[in-house]
Amino acid sequence: LTRPLLPYQKRNVSALTQRHAGATFSVPGAGKTTEALAFFFLTRNPGDKLIIVAPKNAFVAWEEELPACVPSFEASVQRLSGGYENVSQILSNDPDVSIINYHQLPHVMDSIHAFLARNSVCMMIDESHRMKRGDDGVHGSCLLSLSYLPCRKLILSGTPMPNGAFDLVPQFTFLYPEIRTSVDTVIEDFQSCFVRTTKVELGLPPVQRILHRVEMSVTQQTLYETLASDAARMLAGLGARDRLRFRSVGRCVQYLLQASSNPGLLASSKIGEHGVMQAALADGVSQKINEACRLARSWVKEGKKVLIWSGFVKTVEHTAALLSDVGAEYIHGGVGTDEDEDNFESREAVIKRFNDPNSSSRVLVANPAACSEGISLHHVCHHAIYIDRNYNAAQYLQSEDRIHRIGLKQDVTTYITVLVSPGTIDESVNRRLIGKVVQMREALNDPNLNVTPIPVDDLTITDGLDDADISDLRALLGG
Repeated sequence: LTRPLLPYQKRNVSALTQRHAGATFSVPGAGKTTEALAFFFLTRNPGDKLIIVAPKNAFVAWEEELPACVPSFEASVQRLSGGYENVSQILSNDPDVSIINYHQLPHVMDSIHAFLARNSVCMMIDESHRMKRGDDGVHGSCLLSLSYLPCRKLILSGTPMPNGAFDLVPQFTFLYPEIRTSVDTVIEDFQSCFVRTTKVELGLPPVQRILHRVEMSVTQQTLYETLASDAARMLAGLGARDRLRFRSVGRCVQYLLQASSNPGLLASSKIGEHGVMQAALADGVSQKINEACRLARSWVKEGKKVLIWSGFVKTVEHTAALLSDVGAEYIHGGVGTDEDEDNFESREAVIKRFNDPNSSSRVLVANPAACSEGISLHHVCHHAIYIDRNYNAAQYLQSEDRIHRIGLKQDVTTYITVLVSPGTIDESVNRRLIGKVVQMREALNDPNLNVTPIPVDDLTITDGLDDADISDLRALLGG
């Protein structure tokens, strides 16, 4: 390992190497990948293999970090992609280091199982909060079924408990399947096997968070109140465990988020022909999108770059189109990745242009589900605007950290502006995100983990929605 470890990295790696399984829950930008590679090479025996499960966005980071940390290691990171036959062929050659994304994993489980069974393998799970549903989810059930096979294990996440302590149970069970844990004991169980570097330790300047109120138009307000009335009736007496109706609640939440931010998204829904819907559409561009565009243009005029977030693909595209005059581009799940960064339309190419301080790309509009992990924009961008947010705390914190991470100069202020329509689901989302972050702060012993003070989501819109979210929304709607 030729890359010098920073003091907090030495502390973390020293602790991790004392166990065969552990977790690094450091904030984004703290060098979790470097710590993970140090853990592997310090504990590696001759012939040991490394396999990594990670989001596709994180592949490049692992591929770049391996030779940067250990240039004498001749093997490169092998991507396990291209379908079942190709992945099986690669694994049959027992690669020293390989990486696979969460979506490919379920389709090649027999090959992964065979590879782990015949080799001494260290297995690492990047963004491990993605397995939070455990046996109830595809990703979690796959990883838990493999948990007995690796010789060493490490999980990595800056936001390991997006909703609450129950998110930690599958992650701990993956590390220590022989130890029975529960939602009541998992935080205590984790205390001896996780490490964390905080933003204060990184020396990052604080974030200035602004809750920016945007009033809805009269017709938008009427539409919202109509939908809120229906949602209140559906929420009455409903808990998150009522799964047969839970998806319907998810659709209600989606409708309310759309109505409060961009009613045009509802044009093709079942209420598209309703009179109140037609009246709202006649207003044209929503107040939130107009305000996001106004703020973005004012900052671009000052020579700044701006990042705009929305959880809805059509809002992302529409906002970028409205800002095309200031060089806006967009990224969402439909924008493909490409190993060739010269591909003009690829996600990598868009990010490369935005990160070029001299390019005409001044505004990036993005979907947190597609762009909140594995991307660094902090060298050129210090202003972010949220047109909408959902109940997924991990997604929100990850997206915020795209422009607030290690490498920022002390004299740089990061501005996070959240657009909120008073009296709407926006306030419920804000309260619940704060509650989830407070829980995470206490579990991770990180007093500096914070979000905006309370005012007077490929992820689905219901990912992160729980009983407490429903209770808060019910109280807001009066249901």
